[in-house]
Parts: sequence; C-alpha cells; structure tokens
Amino acid sequence: MFLFFILFMIFQAQAKASSKEILFFDIFSGVPKQENNQLIFTRCSTVKAEYKLHFENPKDQERIYSLLNKNEKFWIKINAAVYTENNKYNLVVKKIDEEHLGVQCNLDDLFDVL
Repeated sequence: MFLFFILFMIFQAQAKASSKEILFFDIFSGVPKQENNQLIFTRCSTVKAEYKLHFENPKDQERIYSLLNKNEKFWIKINAAVYTENNKYNLVVKKIDEEHLGVQCNLDDLFDVL
C-alpha cells in the first residue's frame, strides 16, 4: 500500500509539471504599446487589463515595433496564449492574425472623440 501511495504521488507531481507546459491559444484584439523596453497589450474593451507580450516568432515582434515607431493609431488581432506570473498577465503570441491601421479599437478612444 505504501508503494502504491509513493507511485501515485510521483505520478501526480509529473502530471502537474507537464500541465504547465501546455498552452491553449485563443484570439485577442487590442492595442500594443511600449513601456520600459517591454511590449504591453491592452484589449479592445473597457476592462483595463494589460498583458506583457512574448513572441514565438521574432518577426512578429519586429512588426509591432515598426508600427509603433510610425506613431500612428492601429490595433491588432493576435493568436496567443495567456498565463500569469507574479500576479501579472502575459501573452505568448503565436502569430498576428490581422492589422487594422489608422484606427484604434479601445472604447475610451471613441469617447474622447465624442
């Protein structure tokens, strides 16, 4: 019985360790910005949650920096996985699905115009 318990505990520890490696990707729409050499993503909603961006493909990160350097309004739709670290939200960007140049999607920007 003791051996069964030990084997069960080892299996549980391995299952927990491997579950952290699995990322589930979803679609996120929002506006990126740069703060302290870090790209931050704010979703297209009234909720002010911010996410640190991390990229699987360095070309996607370069594209965001390129768009930010033009100082034009834009928003993007990304395929990404969310996780938390130190009570902060993070997104691992698999790819940029869409770019919408010349406009932003945050509702606060709409209220500023009105």
